[in-house]
Amino acid sequence: MSSYFTDALVVRGVNVISPSDLEGAFANQGDVVPRLNPRATAEKAKQDFGATAVVLGMVTRWREREGSGAGAKQPASIAFEISLHEAPSGRRLWTGRFDETQKSITESIFRARQYPGGGTRWLSAEEFARWGAEEVAKSMTQRP
Repeated sequence: MSSYFTDALVVRGVNVISPSDLEGAFANQGDVVPRLNPRATAEKAKQDFGATAVVLGMVTRWREREGSGAGAKQPASIAFEISLHEAPSGRRLWTGRFDETQKSITESIFRARQYPGGGTRWLSAEEFARWGAEEVAKSMTQRP
């Protein structure tokens, strides 16, 4: 998920430090990224990279479709939460959520048409997650 969200932010012109670079900074100190501690992560990102914010996320559901793109017994279903934290304080600035199971075009003609492929095929969990990351990144970067 981190690479999907990173890609979606880069496309929108956001300067991003790769998650692997941040992991490497912690590893150089013999530590792992404290994913449940936004302040420690934000402090390290500010100190080592000059970051003004960090994005943390958690996947709560990843279910692959059962079937093929042409016909699925069970559709892909993805849920995750992304939060943006100020660096170095770790103060939460924004939260975005994606919690969706793909709908068929007959179930929801308007929603299905928004999916990659316009709702004409069943997406894999990877395709659905990438689309979800793009949707959440779009909501994060839209100006009020």
